[in-house]
Amino acid sequence: MSFIMSAVQGSIVSGTYFLLTINLVISSVVGLVVAWWYRSGDLSADKIWFIFLVCLVIIFQCITTNIYVFHSPETKPTVPPGPTPHHNHTKPHFELITGMEGLLDNRNMADNG
Repeated sequence: MSFIMSAVQGSIVSGTYFLLTINLVISSVVGLVVAWWYRSGDLSADKIWFIFLVCLVIIFQCITTNIYVFHSPETKPTVPPGPTPHHNHTKPHFELITGMEGLLDNRNMADNG
């Protein structure tokens, strides 16, 4: 199933999915060769764990291929072009300084007058 889905996505969406298909084919060939060695006696009976390991790797590859094939990337909202929003936090300080200037002006008038 993973082989078929990645091949279909490769023909529709992107050629990157063909790499997943080729990876699954190569891993399956490795599994078939190991099974052939076991049946022909080239691989001893106590190495059956290796066949199970190769099968687990192929199953893991199929699961990750399905996740990658059916993954839909989230689209982030685009920010419209224009000036970047900013916050002016200097206004309260400016009013404080302006108010002090007025106070200082009144003191100077009192001293001069």
